[in-house]
Amino acid sequence: MVMLAEVSTDELLQYTGIMMGVMVLVLVAFYWAKRMKRSSEQEVQLDFTLHDLRKLHADGHMTDAEFNAAKAKILGRVAEKKAQEAKKTQDGQ
Repeated sequence: MVMLAEVSTDELLQYTGIMMGVMVLVLVAFYWAKRMKRSSEQEVQLDFTLHDLRKLHADGHMTDAEFNAAKAKILGRVAEKKAQEAKKTQDGQ
């Protein structure tokens, strides 16, 4: 073990810098993980999203194929969410 009296100021600053760098990296990793978790748990806003989708299609900004593909994707997400909720309810009983 190195005694503090035996460590020069330059070495002390170097070790302090390394420790601060490690702490910053850990904080960035936690922030990134929290952000990824939050983005995966965002709610699907069915009414708003489908309404806007219908309006875009009605105004001619989307083709029938684009509209049907986007609608199927949204409804698939909703069905998946309902299945997950049903599974949670079933597992809880």
